Amino acid sequence: MKRTIVLLLAFTFWHLAGIAAPADAYEDLRGRFVIDLPEGWQLQPQTDDRVYVFKKDGDSIILEYVLHTSDPGELLKKALATLGLSGLKKPVLEGDLESLSINGHPARWGMYKSEMAVGGTQVTLFSRLGCVSLDEHGVYFMSIFNQTRKAELSRPLAKAFQSIRAPGQALTGASAVRSVPAETAAPAPTAWQHEFVRLNLPPGWKEKPKLQNFEEEVIGWFEYEPLGAHLLALCYRGFGMNKTKALKAAKQTVEISMPNAAPAKVYELELESGDKAPVVVYRGTSVSRGAEVQSAAATATLKAGKCYLDLIGYVQAAGLDELERDIVAIARSAE
Repeated sequence: MKRTIVLLLAFTFWHLAGIAAPADAYEDLRGRFVIDLPEGWQLQPQTDDRVYVFKKDGDSIILEYVLHTSDPGELLKKALATLGLSGLKKPVLEGDLESLSINGHPARWGMYKSEMAVGGTQVTLFSRLGCVSLDEHGVYFMSIFNQTRKAELSRPLAKAFQSIRAPGQALTGASAVRSVPAETAAPAPTAWQHEFVRLNLPPGWKEKPKLQNFEEEVIGWFEYEPLGAHLLALCYRGFGMNKTKALKAAKQTVEISMPNAAPAKVYELELESGDKAPVVVYRGTSVSRGAEVQSAAATATLKAGKCYLDLIGYVQAAGLDELERDIVAIARSAE
């Protein structure tokens, strides 16, 4: 997420120091939320105005403010999807998943156990995940630690989470705590099948009928309504086709809608097959209803199934991080 939450997590799995008892209140300058942090914890410089990283020594709490998503179950699915993309495979719920009210707001709270490959060795890590519904929007909370830190961090993390509230709101803490089935927190991708390739679409993505003016290589057109995001899947085949040519075609397609598109981030995504998929994130402007708007796109190019596949997503600039995350997930699923 502009250095993505996934990348942030990669640098915060280990070196987790102690958390002091007194709390410092942090109030978002945009009036989104308030959280009471353990003494001495500080907000790190932000590269995305919806992602908040609080640190002291090697410990980290990461929050994301999620626009237009207030259902606690959906917020928790987003947090779990972020864990999976960071390299923590198949998070398993430890104990109960709690449905509760935090300062009058619907919330979820749970502990997850995951495995991560480090230098050829499988390492066990634990993740405290929570989410709080704040009117039309929401926030999810995560902190990751190893077995030796589990007991010490449990209480202060819970205390910080239970302090999340709207600005000006009284701190009333947790109430109406009950267990809910773990299945309600599990991401549920939708399988999509074409004769040349198979994809898993993250929750919320729906296929749309292709437009008549689409080029013949377009095999699928998809929409994620909460963000107003769209995704094209293009399949290139034939003699002489290769990944370099498909990557060039992706860039040319982006420039049709965003003539001034400029790469903001470029990296290679490692796939389970051992292959690598170039991912390019673009920023620029486009015209919507006669007005110029800040826009963004993300592409992933890979060999999948019986073709070279371009995944090309478009969204207004504020939704870029979530779009990038979903394109990475779809690329990982392609076969």
